[in-house]
Amino acid sequence: VIGAAVDMFIYQIFPFLTIEVLYLIGLSLPICFGFLKLPRPFKAFLWGLIMFGGPLLQFWLGYSAYPSEYYLTGQKTVDVATQFPIWHQWLIDGWFPIFPWLGYALFGVWFGSEPQNSRMTGILGIVAIVFGIWDFWSHPGPLYVRAGYSELFYPPTSWYVCVSLGTVLLLFACVKSFPRFFLPCLWGTLGRHSLFLYVFHLAVGQYVVSRIWQGLSLLPFLLVYGGGVLVFWGACWGLERWKRTALHS
Repeated sequence: VIGAAVDMFIYQIFPFLTIEVLYLIGLSLPICFGFLKLPRPFKAFLWGLIMFGGPLLQFWLGYSAYPSEYYLTGQKTVDVATQFPIWHQWLIDGWFPIFPWLGYALFGVWFGSEPQNSRMTGILGIVAIVFGIWDFWSHPGPLYVRAGYSELFYPPTSWYVCVSLGTVLLLFACVKSFPRFFLPCLWGTLGRHSLFLYVFHLAVGQYVVSRIWQGLSLLPFLLVYGGGVLVFWGACWGLERWKRTALHS
């Protein structure tokens, strides 16, 4: 519901035409609940199918450079050479399609439910990163820029999956090895209020930052960016303090 509200009131497009990150999270939660109850061999098969099936589906069924979206006025947001139907957007080439992004949610709940060895986790992370870099060097694949966003996951290729999973494993090992390091505390403040932060940062970006962002030189750019980070972290910190006060009162 929040994802649909974001589409209509912030992006001003029809909801549910393509899969945004909030749709993916809403879909993932009940699936993850059932996934944890499966035997390990079924978990491994299902996770591998979703995680690494994305590049194969992109190759077999095609991948659009931009999702099919329409403003509430009925006008198409972007014209590209090939745009696919809604089911294709949700499975393969939306903003965060089920293949492979559901696999990250399944990986998270599975990994978090198992006993961990920090050293082995770090080694696996390094191996995955090295393999992903080699895969990228061998055949990087297409890299699309969508709406000015230059992320490396349009499309999410096999090398991106390996590097991103390896980075998660390596960071997890580092945090477990150095639990008193200050950065996990900062990340924790953001992570405990991630839904609020997501909607809040979209609204600020759409209605405030976008009006001054274009044409900034490096120093003003860094000031706006750093100021935004402080505002978002401060909002989450204030929300956390308010919740604690409300619970104790």
